[in-house]
Amino acid sequence: MLIMNPIISNSNQLFDTDFIMFSLLILITIIGLGVGSFFSNKENFHNTAHLVIRGNEIELRKIDILGGLCLQRMPFLRSPLIKVRNALYIVAFFIGTGGAGLAMGIAELLKRSEVVSPEVGVHSVLFFILGMPVLFTFGILVYSMVTYLREWRKLISSIDKEYGEHKIIFNSKKKSYKKIREILDSNDK
Repeated sequence: MLIMNPIISNSNQLFDTDFIMFSLLILITIIGLGVGSFFSNKENFHNTAHLVIRGNEIELRKIDILGGLCLQRMPFLRSPLIKVRNALYIVAFFIGTGGAGLAMGIAELLKRSEVVSPEVGVHSVLFFILGMPVLFTFGILVYSMVTYLREWRKLISSIDKEYGEHKIIFNSKKKSYKKIREILDSNDK
């Protein structure tokens, strides 16, 4: 069960700490969208391993929403990102599914150590610290998904324009086209 809980904090002035943190979170999301745009490659949408087009039939073997993201512009990032990914696996292994417990521990630590001044809420600082990487990644993923859906829309509209209709065949089991054709012909009769 997913429980969504909004974090509401009162702003006493126009440019107080809470307002600045909120503005920075929005800016981080926009930067994530820009990074997603920079690392996207629309050529990867028509990957013949995942998508085969035969006339008005589109055979979809795998839904690859993140397939548009690539490191062709900066290939030197491949090795550090693999190391970061492995480090994230190790951290996730030690934390397990207790992310909420970890967040509450950090909040309690910030309260007791007096790192955060009394006028700034500990939970808003915690939300800011944990929200920055999450919203940056969210911006990248949103750009990738929107690009994927936009490319699908272009593909379907071009097939509809040329043939008047389209068929989408989801072939996740990677059956041969001959078997798929037999199944489709038996269903049409």
